[in-house]
Amino acid sequence: MIGKEGVLESSAWHRCTIHFYLGKGGISLKRLLHTSMFYTIIGLIGGVFYREYTKMMDFEGSTQLGLVHTHFLMLGMFMFFIILLMEKQFQIMRHKWFNAFYICYNIGLLITGGMLTTHGIMTVQGKTTGPAISGIAGLGHIFLGIGIAILFVILYKSISGSKNEPQRS
Repeated sequence: MIGKEGVLESSAWHRCTIHFYLGKGGISLKRLLHTSMFYTIIGLIGGVFYREYTKMMDFEGSTQLGLVHTHFLMLGMFMFFIILLMEKQFQIMRHKWFNAFYICYNIGLLITGGMLTTHGIMTVQGKTTGPAISGIAGLGHIFLGIGIAILFVILYKSISGSKNEPQRS
């Protein structure tokens, strides 16, 4: 809602922000598939960039650019494939913390991948990286870790409440 002075009120801003990130009604299976496809594309582009950029710069050493490809494919594409399968089995998207997991994990993965790319480019160019790059990458890893912890809580609660678990006598 627009307030007296033409500024969005906080509750309306919150609804707009959530709608932007999660779509109307939260996250859907299609959104998870699109997220997986997004990370597939980013991972493949990262792999091609690594190969072509190091070749263009005549670089033959070790660089973090080589990790961008696998990070986005494994932590992005495969992770969301697995979450799709878990949703079909345990309905984890119904959990009240699933949106928090989704946002936190994606922010962490994008920050981590961005810093891997930045650090790798600087290495290929022969520049030294300062503590700021490492600090921001650390924040990305913290977001990833929090997201994974939230996912484990969701899985634990979903599995504990599942009727598929065999009863013990």
